[in-house]
Amino acid sequence: MKTQIRMGCFESNSSSMHSVVTSKTTGIYTPEEFHEDVYIDKKGEWHFYGFSLDFGRSPYEILCTFEGKVRYALASLCGIYLDEEIIEKNYSEIERIIFKYLPDCKDITFTRQYKRKYIRETDGEAFSWIEEDEGDYEPHGEYDYRGRVYGDDNTYYFKCMEYEYDDTGCVDHQSMGVLYDFLEKNNVSLEDFLTHREYWVVIDGDEYCEFEKQCKHRIINVDNIASVFPVPTP
Repeated sequence: MKTQIRMGCFESNSSSMHSVVTSKTTGIYTPEEFHEDVYIDKKGEWHFYGFSLDFGRSPYEILCTFEGKVRYALASLCGIYLDEEIIEKNYSEIERIIFKYLPDCKDITFTRQYKRKYIRETDGEAFSWIEEDEGDYEPHGEYDYRGRVYGDDNTYYFKCMEYEYDDTGCVDHQSMGVLYDFLEKNNVSLEDFLTHREYWVVIDGDEYCEFEKQCKHRIINVDNIASVFPVPTP
């Protein structure tokens, strides 16, 4: 029996390879470093935009600043795949840390997005997808519409609820739990992760393996790396 191993080959199911790296360079950021790449307007608001909070398998990045790690923490610990209760808890902690170390920041804001939820009125069943016909809509509240969808021989009446939410981004499903697992298994607080220079995050994909190549060719000072999480598999 033969086993074929393909490396460096783009696959249709390619996934992200995010890592949390602990370096041997320790210490908290300086006040100037806390403000690196942070833009706070005259109202004291730090704005986050949706495109900056999405972390997939590309582009290849190393997040080593307070600003970069805050963005990753928001996407990873407050992203769209999590329950509202978990999001609120994590968001409150990130917000507390931001205000503590950036005293000139009074608020943080996000790109607003819309969600729609369709509920069939006959039995309360939710539709994941329906054919919409604008002619079937009747206003029923500010963000509430009634309509109908045709299925086989039946006509189902539904109610559409539309609401706004903060776009706190997302992390690719393959790497979604990396940050949480790192903090939990290494007994590192979120505050230490965000504010100490020894922790940084690598955004990579298994069809690129840029971090591995840079370490192999010593473009990155591997002697300064204490650990990589999760542990790379040969």
